[in-house]
Amino acid sequence: MSYNEIHIGTATEVVIPKGKNINDVIKDIFQSRGIIIPVPSLYDTLEEALNNELNKEYFYHESSDTLYKIDDQEFDADYIDEITEVESKPKKLRYTFSFYNGGTSFHEMLDAGLDRI
Repeated sequence: MSYNEIHIGTATEVVIPKGKNINDVIKDIFQSRGIIIPVPSLYDTLEEALNNELNKEYFYHESSDTLYKIDDQEFDADYIDEITEVESKPKKLRYTFSFYNGGTSFHEMLDAGLDRI
């Protein structure tokens, strides 16, 4: 059943260590949780697997090739859509989203908000 969702939280850019790339970091995240995601599998890429399997903990923003750590709380409310930068290094964003989950998803809202800033 679909319903309205509201999310308030932060998205903090994950700093990629020297000598590693985003895929290495995603593999480390999965490994630390004991999750094995063979690619290709249900997902074409590790980024897609991350966005689906750990969708309220991490988000890969394809347009900026940036990985974010998500700190999210979900509430009930009417439609709200706001995203602002709180810190610049590493980038940390505070967001408030409310949406009907029968027509969109948390990641679509986060993606659209990141595209606007």
